[in-house]
Amino acid sequence: MGGRTDRPRLHARHSLRPYGRGEEEYVAVKEATYFTGAPIKASLKADTKYAYCSCGHSQKFPYCDGYHRGTSYKPVKFFLPSDAEVLLCGCGKSHKKPYCDGSHSQ
Repeated sequence: MGGRTDRPRLHARHSLRPYGRGEEEYVAVKEATYFTGAPIKASLKADTKYAYCSCGHSQKFPYCDGYHRGTSYKPVKFFLPSDAEVLLCGCGKSHKKPYCDGSHSQ
């Protein structure tokens, strides 16, 4: 079971998709490979469930693709009551995940 460190890093321009499957309890991925280091601007739809990737290995980062399975990482599930433009954490350091709190600049 090799790591996915050979994959190229994604950048901040990509779309989010709603998550559709349940998540279980999970134990620790090595080094995160998809954190961009900068906030990710996203247009989110009202009353749609989203799952933010907290492990940094998702090929659909910042959206969770389930790569964390078997680790201690869990996606951060969230939804908004109305359509909104938001800044999602792209560095993995935010204390307000899934949202950017400026931790990337510290």
